[in-house]
Amino acid sequence: MDKARKKEVLKQYAEQQRTKFIASLPMPAEGFMALFDYLDASEEECMGDLRMTIAFLEGNDYPVNEVVDWLRHNGAGCDCEVLLNVEEQFENLRE
Repeated sequence: MDKARKKEVLKQYAEQQRTKFIASLPMPAEGFMALFDYLDASEEECMGDLRMTIAFLEGNDYPVNEVVDWLRHNGAGCDCEVLLNVEEQFENLRE
């Protein structure tokens, strides 16, 4: 496989992975971005749970149980882990 073809295949694969990731989200990607910004701006300390995340979800009418389950499956058991373990998965989605 020549270099140009390999580059194209890798680009297509990356786009497929991005599409699959977006489809797996239990709320719009914009909601996650807003959640990250909310947690980042919070002056509260992480209490070892998802209380700030849940407050954000409830306040914005997002499906709490589905989002919390998704977050836990993706490495976030508390508010600070949402930022540490999950936010980086959205880096290529920020425009």
